[in-house]
Amino acid sequence: MKNLERAYRLINTLNRSEKRYFNKYTDLHRPQSDQDYLTLFKLIASQEDFDIDKLQSKIEQKGLNYVSIKTQYLYQTLLDALTQYHKKSQTEILLNDILQQLFILEGKGLLEEALTLCKELKEKADKAENYVILLQVIQKEIEVLSLLNHGQATDPIKQCYAQKNEVFEKISQIQTFENLRNDLIRKLQSHQLNLEDIETLKQHPLLQSSTHSSLKIQLLFEYIWTIIHFYEQDFEQMLHCASQTLNIVLLRDFAPSLVLRILRNYFVACQINGTQEYFAKGSEILAQIDFKYKPYKVRKLLFQYGCEIQCFLLDTSSITPQKMDNFQTKIDDFQKHFVKYLSWENKKTWWFDLLDFYIVTQYFDRAEKVLMYFEESIEFKKLKKIEKLILRLVQAIIYFENQEESLLLREIRAIKHLISTSKSLDHVLIVPTVHLFQDLNKTNTSEHFELFRLYYDHNKTVSPALKESIWSLNFLISWVQNHLK
Repeated sequence: MKNLERAYRLINTLNRSEKRYFNKYTDLHRPQSDQDYLTLFKLIASQEDFDIDKLQSKIEQKGLNYVSIKTQYLYQTLLDALTQYHKKSQTEILLNDILQQLFILEGKGLLEEALTLCKELKEKADKAENYVILLQVIQKEIEVLSLLNHGQATDPIKQCYAQKNEVFEKISQIQTFENLRNDLIRKLQSHQLNLEDIETLKQHPLLQSSTHSSLKIQLLFEYIWTIIHFYEQDFEQMLHCASQTLNIVLLRDFAPSLVLRILRNYFVACQINGTQEYFAKGSEILAQIDFKYKPYKVRKLLFQYGCEIQCFLLDTSSITPQKMDNFQTKIDDFQKHFVKYLSWENKKTWWFDLLDFYIVTQYFDRAEKVLMYFEESIEFKKLKKIEKLILRLVQAIIYFENQEESLLLREIRAIKHLISTSKSLDHVLIVPTVHLFQDLNKTNTSEHFELFRLYYDHNKTVSPALKESIWSLNFLISWVQNHLK
């Protein structure tokens, strides 16, 4: 089962071009005698969502045996094919290929040709800031020059040694920056960071200068200062540094995981500062970033749509039916083609964000559509009780807005039952909301809103587990405020 799910996850990331290449690759490189793994490929690829029972049933119908071994073989063949397919599109693989060509030429004694290739590869590796390969090329250049000059220390050889020292210095600085960043994030996440740590870090020699010899070093410099300013609550400077990191990302290909962390920091900085201009800028830059693999593309799209949502919320007067229809078209496309690549936690957070947006902007029909996303998801059972309760509260809001009194009363009964049968839910937080629905049209609405506000403030004293979900109640507050205007 694990092999099948692993193969599904890989196959699910393939685009049409990659699938086409895989079929050609298997025709050329794999024997025709045993094609069961290709049958497995077609069966797995036909699944929109991974369903082990349906898949095993289809496998049995095809009469396939030794499924685990053949699935493992399929997985490895896919990786081999993808490696060949992406050789020309991934800089590191391309550089390694040229490096191997260099070794071959030098091994065959073709020293002049090897020296020419050295200079070409050195330029490419330096431009890509791939210092590991650059060091190997410089060392090989020294060896080739020594052979051509019979071991004499010529000026070109001395220049190579000087370049080698410069590269070692850059590698050392990158390693130091990465260690500083990792230590800072570890302490921040484990709540062990204090002002003394921050002051010590700020005095580090590498953090004193704002100009650096490498884009990677400059990026790490701005990244660390973004976190420092966040801890110091200097949010204006935090946004400035986060903007700098986003600008640097456009100048070179960085690891997707690092880019996603930078996007997250920028988004947080924009949220704290509440600046529409920076959200709009983020949306423009995001449109220029192109990840090759779908899981990364999907996370990028989430940030992009998040920026659009925040722009709407910061200027609700700019919202028009046409703009909302255009946005909804994007959301529908994302739900159809991309949401399956998200983990359950990311998917759940995205849907709660959409609920927040649609309730605040009073597009209740679209909020109801998001509720359907939850209900139709195979992971629905994984929701925490507080999260299920929030969904019921949203459903009650929709019934209230649509004046469906009988359905509203039924939903309130369900909410009361959920509260009364659960020991883990904080009644102080939830019960006032139920009364709010029942008495919203009466003259004492403000009193009920005060109860609602008090229980929301109460989240400061609740358990950490409940705090993880309580942020989702923000949109309920906004909805109440709309009715009190």
